[in-house]
Amino acid sequence: MIKFFRQIRYNLMNENKTGKYLKYAIGEILLVMVGILLALQVSNWNAGRLKNKLEKITLEHLKKDIRSMLNDLEGDYEVLKMGVKSHLRVVKYLEQDATYNDTMCFDFHWLLRDEYMYPITSSYDLLKKEGLGLVKNDTIRIYTQNAFEFVLPRISKQNPFYPDLEEFFGDFYQENFTTNTDSTLIYEYKMYDVDLKFPYRNSFEGDEFDVYLGYVPNDFEALKKSTKFRVLLRQAFRYRSFKVGRYRTAIYMLEDLEKRIEKELNEN
Repeated sequence: MIKFFRQIRYNLMNENKTGKYLKYAIGEILLVMVGILLALQVSNWNAGRLKNKLEKITLEHLKKDIRSMLNDLEGDYEVLKMGVKSHLRVVKYLEQDATYNDTMCFDFHWLLRDEYMYPITSSYDLLKKEGLGLVKNDTIRIYTQNAFEFVLPRISKQNPFYPDLEEFFGDFYQENFTTNTDSTLIYEYKMYDVDLKFPYRNSFEGDEFDVYLGYVPNDFEALKKSTKFRVLLRQAFRYRSFKVGRYRTAIYMLEDLEKRIEKELNEN
């Protein structure tokens, strides 16, 4: 093709057709420019297509990560709510000067329980590496950044906002409680769609053992009069309330984000 155009120019120059040569030269330049523009357009189209494909893959992985985290969050949230209910019952035991009964040991168990979120950040890390602008939907991009940068860190294990409640009560429990080992005390509840019943028989590499649930006060009357225990309860309730509220916020945000990503994937 280049030889063909070169031959045309050569013939025009030999025939001394300067006007035609100039027109031809201009036409050739325009033709080259059109070719360059078409090549750029094709290149941009290919780049855009690859970017859209990468965005879709990233959103699909992000949606899977969100669903996995929601499953964990919803289970943890149930544990935290049981902790709140038991906490309130323990406070009533103290305020109403209740007489101890064996089933209270289960409330003292849930009073100690705590949960933390372990965020799955692989898809979000990839998104940050490619640039948040990869996601064209402004709402999804902003919600995703808020979830991973502000909401989830506040309920993760490394957060600085409140202590682990098991550690918070740890020393006091070691001094004032013993573990429940009464096989006649039966406790049943449902967690993660699994029906649980305590005590139950378990084994590890051939060695069998019983698993119990509950903590028994060494001296319930002294516990009711303990100023330290009441202070710990008040502080723990504040921590637990903050965490329950932040879990609720995280679940709401991730559920909403999951629906928005699902809609975006279906529309594109």
